[in-house]
Amino acid sequence: MEQTKLITEHIEDIRKLFIKIVIPILILFFILFILAEKIINFYINYLSISFNKIISITPMESFKTYGLVSLLLTILIIFPFIIYSVYNYVKDIVPQNIKIKKYIIISYLLSIIGFVFGSSVFSKLILLNLFNNYSINPNWGIYSVISLVIGFGFALALVSQITLLIPFFVRNNVINIKYLKDNRRIVVFCVAIFSAIITPPDLYSMMFMMIPVYGSYELGILFSRRKK
Repeated sequence: MEQTKLITEHIEDIRKLFIKIVIPILILFFILFILAEKIINFYINYLSISFNKIISITPMESFKTYGLVSLLLTILIIFPFIIYSVYNYVKDIVPQNIKIKKYIIISYLLSIIGFVFGSSVFSKLILLNLFNNYSINPNWGIYSVISLVIGFGFALALVSQITLLIPFFVRNNVINIKYLKDNRRIVVFCVAIFSAIITPPDLYSMMFMMIPVYGSYELGILFSRRKK
């Protein structure tokens, strides 16, 4: 009887947590969807690409793009609130020696830095490089352009976590700094393959990706030294 009551209480807590998270998400998504067109126009201006080169191919393409941008910005803005709510729910079962709150904050900040760099600086370099190398005048679908930008943003957000993961593994004796230093050549080779796969097929795009990826690796080693 007591076990059934305990399960019921947990289900009720999860339901309250779900409502607490979903309602702000829906409100923010609706507001951002209204502003999506202005946000996209501002970003295309920033990319320095003429509006007549970026088109809407199908009637639903603009609608899909507005929804994608709104959803992404909603997640980025409200993600700390989601993590904080979940953390308050599970903090009692997390071992005390793991400073999960510290890692969550650092991870989020690194993700924001990586995403902003990937979706602004990195994407602009890639798109302008592609645009200038076309022998004919290109016309790009708005959804394809925004999807590519968001993809690069998420890729760099994930890459930025290397800076946090390396010190974490070193601190918990999973790997050691000497091993990381001795295998730099292998890392460079793997980074080159990774960069070649996820970027357009040209040397400049590959190099643009290699620099932040390998830079995150070296920063991780540097921060590991400081911790030791």
